[in-house]
Amino acid sequence: MVRVNVVAFGDASLTALRVFREVAERGTLTAAATALGYTQSAVSRRWSGRRAPRCCSGATTGFG
Repeated sequence: MVRVNVVAFGDASLTALRVFREVAERGTLTAAATALGYTQSAVSRRWSGRRAPRCCSGATTGFG
């Protein structure tokens, strides 16, 4: 018997991943906010206190 783990993400988790991706790609919260169509403060609130997703937890370098 093969077991498959399914990970379900809520809308909030998907938004957090989108923000993380944009910040990583663009290097700043302001550039990420512009790309996402959010205000800088909204991205900053979403980013605040976040850690890298589990897939990136071993990264030792910054984003920019």
